[in-house]
Amino acid sequence: MRVVVTGASGFVGTHLTALLEAGNHEVLRCSRAQLHGTEALELAGVHVVFHLAGQAFVPAAIASPMETYEANVIGTARIARAIARHTKTTGERPRLIFASSGEVYGSVPADSLPIDEAMTMNPNNPYAASKAAAELLLLGEHRSFGLDVVIGRAFNAIGPGQSTRFAIADFAAQLIEIRNGAPARLTVGNLDAQRDFLDVRDVASAYVALAQRGAAGGTYNICSGVPRSVRSLLDELISLADVRIEIISDSVRMRPSETPAMFGSNVKLRSETGWLPVRSLTSSLQDILQRP
Repeated sequence: MRVVVTGASGFVGTHLTALLEAGNHEVLRCSRAQLHGTEALELAGVHVVFHLAGQAFVPAAIASPMETYEANVIGTARIARAIARHTKTTGERPRLIFASSGEVYGSVPADSLPIDEAMTMNPNNPYAASKAAAELLLLGEHRSFGLDVVIGRAFNAIGPGQSTRFAIADFAAQLIEIRNGAPARLTVGNLDAQRDFLDVRDVASAYVALAQRGAAGGTYNICSGVPRSVRSLLDELISLADVRIEIISDSVRMRPSETPAMFGSNVKLRSETGWLPVRSLTSSLQDILQRP
């Protein structure tokens, strides 16, 4: 299978590309010029476009909303239009796998958890709004022009290679420094929030499963279905690192509109594609500490 991956050098993109190449698929990496529409996107003979590129960090999106909308909405529109032009010219119809986010659901009442795909989108920050807008754009392209698109709403991915802008990767990096002799103080934000964490390699395998067996125009949660508090993962990281530390709370690290609990249902993804997560969070944390 010949595929294009946008955002191939990013956190999820790196693992997705490795998975695809291990399966002997031909991977074409989308350049910045192609993504920005200043150079034609190569789609000849391409079966699937995995669109992962864009702004993925909520605080950065809050700080720069317009840049986020340009990257996540207009950038997605460019990809969709490139596919439409290619289909009109050649008759080839590559499938588009769009990396959306569980953030599109916004704050969900406790009695509505776990979240399934029928839940109305209710974004509460610019990042979530940009992903929701991009989803609607793609579904409009699907209904008007026959775009073969499948949307994957990934929740909280963790694993080796993640930026330390994200909490679990940041904790691991601090613990590695402490283990190497730095002062035994670890700075944290909100530890009580419960999130749906999933190993990044299981996220990557979900995208491949959607490419192979997802329904055109379909939307799927990519999640574990199990809530874990940030505190519980930090406690496990500290135990695995085998260090004694002092934990220091930092108000700067507290996100606005923090949702107390957020976790999804993966029933639709499992039942329609046969996907199953195969990595435990403990193994994910071990890998992060070994090669952050």
